[in-house]
Amino acid sequence: MDNENLKLLYQESMNELNTFSAQMSDIRKLCYNNTNSYGVDNKTTGERTDLYCYNSRVPTSVTQFAATMVSIVAPIGTKFFDIGTNDKIDEKSMQEFTKNSADVSQTIFLKLNNSNYYQALHESMLDIASGTGGYIINFDNNKKELNFKSLDLSTVGFLEDENGIVNYVFRNLGDFNKSKRLRLYPNLDFGDADILSLVEIVYPSNNEFVHIITDKNLKNIYSEVKWKTNPFIIYRWGKLSNENRGRGPLNNILGAVKLANTMFGDIITASAKIIDPPYLVSDNGLMNPNNLRIEPGALITLRDNMSRFEPLSQGGNLPFAFQEVNMINAEIDNALMINRLGQVGNATLTATEVNARMQNDLQVLGSAYGRMQRELLNSTFDRIIELFEKFDVIQPLTNSVDMNGNIKSRKVTFKYNSPLIHTQNQNEVQKLLQSIQALANATGQEAQEYINAGYKINKLPNWFAKNIGVDMSLVNTDEEVNNNLDEFAKAKAAQQIAQINMSNPALGSQPVNTGVIQ
Repeated sequence: MDNENLKLLYQESMNELNTFSAQMSDIRKLCYNNTNSYGVDNKTTGERTDLYCYNSRVPTSVTQFAATMVSIVAPIGTKFFDIGTNDKIDEKSMQEFTKNSADVSQTIFLKLNNSNYYQALHESMLDIASGTGGYIINFDNNKKELNFKSLDLSTVGFLEDENGIVNYVFRNLGDFNKSKRLRLYPNLDFGDADILSLVEIVYPSNNEFVHIITDKNLKNIYSEVKWKTNPFIIYRWGKLSNENRGRGPLNNILGAVKLANTMFGDIITASAKIIDPPYLVSDNGLMNPNNLRIEPGALITLRDNMSRFEPLSQGGNLPFAFQEVNMINAEIDNALMINRLGQVGNATLTATEVNARMQNDLQVLGSAYGRMQRELLNSTFDRIIELFEKFDVIQPLTNSVDMNGNIKSRKVTFKYNSPLIHTQNQNEVQKLLQSIQALANATGQEAQEYINAGYKINKLPNWFAKNIGVDMSLVNTDEEVNNNLDEFAKAKAAQQIAQINMSNPALGSQPVNTGVIQ
């Protein structure tokens, strides 16, 4: 891509970032407890400078929302994915691939657990509450470790490609002096400039991603690397059709957040006035009432002939105000999926009730989870597979060898086993068990014969293992199951012959027909 087109894309991404910066600044101040991120360096026109966070319920709920999303998308300590392929191969080869790839997926899972993946994911999930999250994935070849770093989205502009995926990323790295450049980029030559404003850019080109570090004017390229996958993972909660940046739950309830925050500010002021009320005092016109504010401990001047100094009588209704704020906070909690199992009091939920409520979660999260699966999980694992293959951590998965010895590319896919998806799979298992039980009830003493005739018995172990979540490297293929069943039948027949001969010695060595071909 030529430099002029790259400049235009960079400017377009920064313009959209600026469009959202004022709204993001309000969200940061009210929902993230005044952390420094959006709109720190430059004040946006019309930005409020007196916006303070009075309602601590919202930052707490946002933190819990992020933890909930991590538990749904990538539960800690659970292998929440399996590796598959879209290649058109026969069922036997597919089962062999599944069994072999289980070892690779276990390696990936162990590497994820030993990395900072969950910390970076939680940090980016805090951002997804406002609509967009993101992190960058690198690999430390010396330690053979993955390294994840969540992104400060106040410095990142991005654009979609023709497929609606964020593949153009522009990150302002900031100003770097010589010592900082040497510390963070020891292998790059930036010249002798005292201060450099650096920009990091990724853009797609010829089925590859070009990753460059350049100056702010995009004139000098100090680093350029090409990858098959994008090192930047940018994912959205939801968005409008003409937008790139996402809109999250906090965007939808920002009005309620501001209302509760304003009411809490008023409650604090009203409480202070009740505890330390203003005083009425006569001043005979010596003080200018326009310069006085009614606040705790203030003096309210009166022009009369009386001599008074008495507290202002107030009739506050704070319980009602707290009730209203709590109602608004309950709406905020609901939007952020707090108390996912609902208010149950002292009662204990049954497994059926838990499954039903988690199924409702899946319906509510359907579109958001589908977007995150495509933009977050797929992109993450594609990137990890490339890094692991490049640095020989795993055997190549994206290449296969045909019968003639020719190497061909293979499309690797991922099947996710998050708690919500696992609940769906468990429902499928229950349906099959109910079907088998119904057949057994209908056929009585001949139940086992009908079950063997009606179901593909040799396929059930593999199917059950997939849906329950057993490590597929422990499960035999259909062919291995058939061979084992034959061996069991032969061993059982031999045992039956021995028992018959022992019970009736007169048979001698005459063959006994057991129905099994020897």
